Amino acid sequence: MKTNSIFGTGLQCDIKKKMPRMKNELKIIPLKIKPDLLHEYTDAIQRHQQRYDVSKPSKWGDQIKLLTNMRYISEEQWDQTAPLMSFDILKYNYIYPHIDDYLAKKMGLWKYLAKGDLYHTEHTWYNIYENEGNQVPHYHIENHGRDKDDNDLVASGVCYLQVDDTLHREFRIYDGSPWKDGKIVNEPTQITHPKAGELYLFEPSLWHEAVQTGVGKSIVIAFNVFLI
Repeated sequence: MKTNSIFGTGLQCDIKKKMPRMKNELKIIPLKIKPDLLHEYTDAIQRHQQRYDVSKPSKWGDQIKLLTNMRYISEEQWDQTAPLMSFDILKYNYIYPHIDDYLAKKMGLWKYLAKGDLYHTEHTWYNIYENEGNQVPHYHIENHGRDKDDNDLVASGVCYLQVDDTLHREFRIYDGSPWKDGKIVNEPTQITHPKAGELYLFEPSLWHEAVQTGVGKSIVIAFNVFLI
């Protein structure tokens, strides 16, 4: 086993042989979570955003319209000073069982999961989309401060806490990068319409985009899953 991951001991040697790459697969899971708990989380996120005046990283241009407390691994790369939120109750009671199932069934990691905790989601952040909010096509590898050959990063996810009925929201998937010369030149291969209480799990190399029109607000938490 290699032990050079900054997040702890990795399983790169075994993972390269056993984990298929699922670039274009998306798993959508309706969570059995009460609306009151969703509201508690959205209220806490909005209080956090207001208390610390969370905006968006200054390096993001006008193409991206959302408020986020996301950071790179190196905090100096972002103009954010707000403490991170952990969302532990939401994760352990509602999200982690589905990550277990996703990694076991889709990525062939049964025997590792059987040994106990295999991963962490410390790299978690929230996004607040207001009215015409959006996130341009991206993926969760080099963009998130990780090397593209680092096999510790095995999955990514988004949990939708609020999606107002007055909005038209789309989660778009692309077959590889849609960018050329700074412009989006390819069409998405799949478009879904997220709802509050849904969990999306996908391969970190999946190119995806969030587009929102209308008047209202969407609040999500997003995370990466790292082997430890």
